[in-house]
Amino acid sequence: MAFSSSYDAYYYPTRNGNQYNSTSVYCQFRKFMILAGIFRENGTTPRVHDIRHTFAVHALEKMIDEGRDIYCALPVLSTYLGHRGLESTEKYLRLTIDAHDSIISTMNKYYNDTYPEVVNYEE
Repeated sequence: MAFSSSYDAYYYPTRNGNQYNSTSVYCQFRKFMILAGIFRENGTTPRVHDIRHTFAVHALEKMIDEGRDIYCALPVLSTYLGHRGLESTEKYLRLTIDAHDSIISTMNKYYNDTYPEVVNYEE
């Protein structure tokens, strides 16, 4: 059974058209994370919903890497995630270390001399 885009569809559909209990899905997911040794920084296992956050970040990064304008890519991602507005999508996005490094290296050529290195003369 394919996922439906309608709001009355089951979130975790079974093959026979019923639905899985979200607690069962969470428990199985948590079990798989423990078996794989995947934990968050605070020692807990990731949540099922964390995969959605990760997907949103990586999908946007991929579109930007492919040369798409971020202002055009965001509405596409927002629609794909089923959001009614960009504000909902923005809650999913985080600045990754790779993106931070890319921003710094890109901007350094423009602003490298704006703030000269601080030298301590009080020694």
